[in-house]
Amino acid sequence: MKVFIRKRDISENYVDDWLVSAYGGFQTLGADITFFVDNREVEYNPEYVLVGTIDDTKAYLSKGGIQIPAPLNIPDSLFTSKLLQRKIEIKTLKQFKGETELPIFVKPYSKVKEFYSGVISHTWSRSTLFHEVDEDTMVLTSEIVDFVTEYRCFIHKGGLVGIKHYSGDFKVFPDIKTIESAIKLYDNQPIGFTMDFGVIYSNLGLPLTVLVECNDGWAIGNYGLDALVYAKLLRDRWFEIIKNK
Repeated sequence: MKVFIRKRDISENYVDDWLVSAYGGFQTLGADITFFVDNREVEYNPEYVLVGTIDDTKAYLSKGGIQIPAPLNIPDSLFTSKLLQRKIEIKTLKQFKGETELPIFVKPYSKVKEFYSGVISHTWSRSTLFHEVDEDTMVLTSEIVDFVTEYRCFIHKGGLVGIKHYSGDFKVFPDIKTIESAIKLYDNQPIGFTMDFGVIYSNLGLPLTVLVECNDGWAIGNYGLDALVYAKLLRDRWFEIIKNK
């Protein structure tokens, strides 16, 4: 297996720690590893694996005529009030500009990193931040809730293979049963992906484990996940994308 891994400069350090982790994992797998600085240097081959930024991945796959998978966001089978515990809507950018109460979280629904994602608090932001985005573009909006903590869950071949903290109070841990139930509920899931879960408190002060969002298993950080587990997840999802085109 030939693997290409991005570096900031061929003689310098890796761009980020997740690339170091990928290197360690693929090295353990016995891969033939080559570093690259510019994704244009890497010729497309369906037998290769590329580990880099989202832009690197999109550019490389386009060489092979591979369609970039749509964001997972909140899969239809997980769109339940019990899992979400907040109002989430899918609408056009035009509808978002005209009807949405602020503050609110907004992100692209159909394409990865299509535009700015984050909390919109001011009316003027709806026009100035999205003035170059087509008004028919689909967006996901989410009611603002107070996440006490957030964890990233790594799923490979339908099983939970790691949970890593990334925001809030690390001492508050999400409910594992809720997470595993959500994994089973997810229909037609990729072979490798992540699910972010957070904890909020109900009106009665009870902790609730809720789904934040899902992310596909390519060009994702490892958040401290074991290097070998991480490399296997990346590898399997990569070849699944190539195979399905």
